[in-house]
Amino acid sequence: MYRSLIKKNTVYLLFLFFFSFLINTFFYYNRSSVVISFSVDFLFNILSDLTALTILLWLILKMTSRSGIVLQRIVWILYLFLYNLFSSYRYKSKINFDYSVWADNFYESFYFESLELIFQSISIKILFFGMIPLIFLFLHKEIKESEKRLPFYKISLFLFIYVLLSSFSDNENDPFASFSKSFYSYYFSEDFASDNIKKEFPFIRKQKESSDPRLESYADKPNIILLAIESFNENFINESFKNDNKLTPFFNELKKEGAYIERFYGNSIQTSKGHFATLFSLIPSYKAKVFTSFANVKFKSLPDILKDYGYRTYFLMAHQHPKFDNTERFLTKNGFDAVESLFPFLTEKEINDIWGWGMEDSLFYRKLFNYLDHRKVENNKNEPFFIFAATIMNHAKFDVPVDKKIVVRESYSLLENYYNSVRLVDEYLKVFFEEMEKRDYLKNSIIIITSDHSYPLGQHGLNHNETSYYEEFFRIPFLIIWNNHITPAVISDDVYSQMDIAPTILDLINITPPKHHFLGRSIFKKDDNLNNAFLVQPYNGGYLGVVQLPYKYIRSVKTDKEILYNIIKDPGENKNIIDSENTEIVEKFRELVQKSYMNYYLLKKNKIWDE
Repeated sequence: MYRSLIKKNTVYLLFLFFFSFLINTFFYYNRSSVVISFSVDFLFNILSDLTALTILLWLILKMTSRSGIVLQRIVWILYLFLYNLFSSYRYKSKINFDYSVWADNFYESFYFESLELIFQSISIKILFFGMIPLIFLFLHKEIKESEKRLPFYKISLFLFIYVLLSSFSDNENDPFASFSKSFYSYYFSEDFASDNIKKEFPFIRKQKESSDPRLESYADKPNIILLAIESFNENFINESFKNDNKLTPFFNELKKEGAYIERFYGNSIQTSKGHFATLFSLIPSYKAKVFTSFANVKFKSLPDILKDYGYRTYFLMAHQHPKFDNTERFLTKNGFDAVESLFPFLTEKEINDIWGWGMEDSLFYRKLFNYLDHRKVENNKNEPFFIFAATIMNHAKFDVPVDKKIVVRESYSLLENYYNSVRLVDEYLKVFFEEMEKRDYLKNSIIIITSDHSYPLGQHGLNHNETSYYEEFFRIPFLIIWNNHITPAVISDDVYSQMDIAPTILDLINITPPKHHFLGRSIFKKDDNLNNAFLVQPYNGGYLGVVQLPYKYIRSVKTDKEILYNIIKDPGENKNIIDSENTEIVEKFRELVQKSYMNYYLLKKNKIWDE
């Protein structure tokens, strides 16, 4: 009697799960941007994933059946909930949930803004419909517990079958196997042979001629203000919405006053990774975040060098949490005199008017210059400033209050939200320059306008920045202005990235440190060799890339798959030419991408800097 009931119970629960699987699969492949090709591979993946998930659930049910029907139901509900939670994330982002997203951002996920973003990354519709079988479960009363234990050899056999099925599938419909594989890849996969390292500190470069900081005059040095605008996608510069309504009219005019790089890349897809590349001229780690996981590694950053030559260095942010991503501790240790949020300087009314992730740009700029005014009074030696100013207003999901919407008054899509948000970014840049014009002590200043990272807005059907490797994930603006020193120009004959910013600044102000670990190069120093832009997508299995015109090379960390685009002839990145291109070209890129692996290895071994 018990055996027949437990069999009936197991079959019933498996049937309910099968129903949930069909709902999720239907909704996912019914999306207009997902093209279904009923090939043998497609059908095999669907069936193998369903079989694998069914075996896993059957094992769980059998292993818990002797513990009581209440526990068995709880386990089944948990299994179903997790399956639908992962599936709802896949529905929104179009990829399975990657363990590295959780591992790299665990502590940051408890901030309110992060929780809100996580909630927005889940489809409530999918979660609701996928959990419909729960209703039938609670209506099903005729279930009793079993006293029969599942033999160990059967558990082992079915686990082996599950692993085997998961191994031969791409696991697109099996979030548990996909998550497990990403867990393994995060901790155990690494493709770098340490035997290839010829020096103990291979990134350190010694200069033949260096400038002596003791002979430097403060009066000769300009102030440097680096404005890192949140999620500033270069694709929207010069773009129009409707009736030739430009999205960035002020910035378009501003470009005429300085040097603008047409092909400029953020080296990765997150704020702390972008700031790391900018301030340290190193490749962001493709596993973990340097700010949090390698906080005790020794570096010689841009602010460290500038301090040696008499600069006051300040990192100022519009986000209210300087401890987010361990920013305050890490950057204070690495050369900044102060790392501060400007939230404490707000009035009660200003705090009540806050929306989004933090201070809107216009308010941030006014508070920034007020802050500099006070620091100027304290600065008896008249030392020049290096200011790194990080905005936050233009953060995903780009929700702008109705009374501040300029482009689309009734915006419903993420793209329309971005139109409004980036238009507001442009409008508030006027405030920055208006405030700067009021201050004579800032007349001799280098202004750099760039971003922490880009953000995809559906160009390849993707709207989450942890999903892929296309141009829109990395391209950001870069404009550098220094009146009477930099000749206005548009530079389009080479590629540059955040890693080139620190060398460019030092080159402009004629500072040559005795040695450094910078991997970038100044945009004003031309030679016969084309420059490289290193790209790091740490999630969705991980992708490492290198851009050297006219090519863009991508390698999957998880699968070792290689992709090569000619981004001049194929700007849409539609045709992979890895098998048809010259072997020497491909080998050159394979060698270049090893720097990303070596970078991670050196971070783990604390072999970046020797002092």
